[in-house]
Amino acid sequence: MLTEPWRPAVLEPHDDCATRGTQVRIPVGDIGAVARRALASGSDWSVLAVFHRSFYCQSSEGGLLSIAQDTVARGPLTIRCPVPAAAPWSAWGVRRDSPVKFDGRQLAVGRRLVFAMAHAPTWNPRPLPSGVAATALAAGLRSLAVAVRGRIPMEGLAPMVTRGMGTPCCQAAARGVAVLAGWLRSGLIQAGSRVPAPPGRVADLVGLGPGLTPSGDDFLGGAMIALRGFGLEHLAEILGEWTLPLAREGSPTISFGHLRAAAEGLGAEPLHRILSALATPSQLNLGPQLDSLGRVGSTSGWDALAGAVLVLEVLAEAGADSDFRDCRRDLVSLRGDKP
Repeated sequence: MLTEPWRPAVLEPHDDCATRGTQVRIPVGDIGAVARRALASGSDWSVLAVFHRSFYCQSSEGGLLSIAQDTVARGPLTIRCPVPAAAPWSAWGVRRDSPVKFDGRQLAVGRRLVFAMAHAPTWNPRPLPSGVAATALAAGLRSLAVAVRGRIPMEGLAPMVTRGMGTPCCQAAARGVAVLAGWLRSGLIQAGSRVPAPPGRVADLVGLGPGLTPSGDDFLGGAMIALRGFGLEHLAEILGEWTLPLAREGSPTISFGHLRAAAEGLGAEPLHRILSALATPSQLNLGPQLDSLGRVGSTSGWDALAGAVLVLEVLAEAGADSDFRDCRRDLVSLRGDKP
């Protein structure tokens, strides 16, 4: 859940950024893969929303990207820059509806800011291990349950990381989450055949909760990222094809943009690192990644982790005595039979 409202620019007269009229050129550290693609296809851009550490831009073609301080986690929509953390973007003259132009090498925002990105690398998450034992995954989930103690916020769907129900949002989501879990189990049993779309009750999760990225959307995004990461592309595609039209109508623009990326298996870097650690519990060091995850939105990182954990729990239960195998074209067999 990302809840901070956008802030219109207010340039204080004592602020050096406000009084200097010269153009400011800022080097870009890295660019998320979805943001890079959006820049290549979008021509007419403007600022959509402004926050302290980041601001979003939208193209007339529907592309979305976020420009952020480099203290913000890497992500598929994020362009990160080394700027002073204490200075909000509003102090640099960024305001809603400011024009944004991209010439293939640099991005100009308003009249003063130019982001140089010709040599910035594109960020993509590292793939998960190609083969994961179900017993190892179950061990990873047990370690996660220990590591999150004292860290889980009592907001949004974060308590669901450990099956908690301590918030109104969790209680409102409970039925939809249970139905989604049943659909996932059914989808694993039907490996190799066409799986039907999720039952209608799962739609309770779309747009559930306050903010620009509602907790229910983040939860569904985390589930799709986990499905892609563990080779269950078929289920991820069905869930994405069903979720995105609903989110286009019922979710904020920013949330829909993140859900589109999640449908491709792309989310914030800390979530990908946690999934990788859970897949290789012998190398488990979750504390730093959980701390980073906690800084993704208000509870967006935790909400997405809750969705991913649901998928991992279903996988671990279904494949208790089997190994997961990398399967790029079909479902992973969790019953030991050959696809």
